[in-house]
Amino acid sequence: MDSSEKILRLRRKNKMTREKLAMRVGVGKDVVEKWENGTLKPSEVEKKRLAKVFNIEAGYFADRRPSLIKVITIRLDRLTKRHRLAVLTTAAVSLVISFVFLMLAMDHLMLFFGTMALISVVISCLAFIFYGRNKKN
Repeated sequence: MDSSEKILRLRRKNKMTREKLAMRVGVGKDVVEKWENGTLKPSEVEKKRLAKVFNIEAGYFADRRPSLIKVITIRLDRLTKRHRLAVLTTAAVSLVISFVFLMLAMDHLMLFFGTMALISVVISCLAFIFYGRNKKN
């Protein structure tokens, strides 16, 4: 839940109008409306005033969103927990394919086959890593 939803919920819970909240925080009614719509974020000073009005900690309004890398890792971990066999199969097949591409690269001395072998090895390593991280779960 972001700060806009938190402000709206608190205002409704405390049965306040936008005008009354705006007056107590020291901003205009349109500012409160923008906070609730998410088009404007309250400053740190305004967050402290809001916390005082609602009698809560100022840290409540902090938007605690995980980084994109953390979100991707969590989603990939969930995916691998449910599909361990598919991940293990992908890793094994990718290793076989990389071996075939490596043999073709050595036989025909072509950069394309060497590149494909390298990509296949990376894919299988990633699959094995995700499988290993979730094997005990």
